[in-house]
Amino acid sequence: MRFTSFTEYVHWREGFLAPDKSRWVGMPRLNTTSMTNHQRRKLYPTKPPKPKAAISGVPVFRPYQPAKPPRFVPYKPAQPAKIVMTKPKASSSD
Repeated sequence: MRFTSFTEYVHWREGFLAPDKSRWVGMPRLNTTSMTNHQRRKLYPTKPPKPKAAISGVPVFRPYQPAKPPRFVPYKPAQPAKIVMTKPKASSSD
């Protein structure tokens, strides 16, 4: 597509990007307010999906699993500390 001027291109581009109808009732086509997208999204929050159990009406039960005992660690009495005495070396300075 050929454009004779940059302004013609801008008019074509802005018209292409502008939505035809407002997304929500009461909201303008373009953001004429100083609100951000986050503030606009907070007006109509999305609801979280319902869990499958609530949809079917039948409660979901998990099979019973007894608690596992802690890993067995055998008792090992403390060993007495070994004291090693070393003799000092005789220095021969004479």
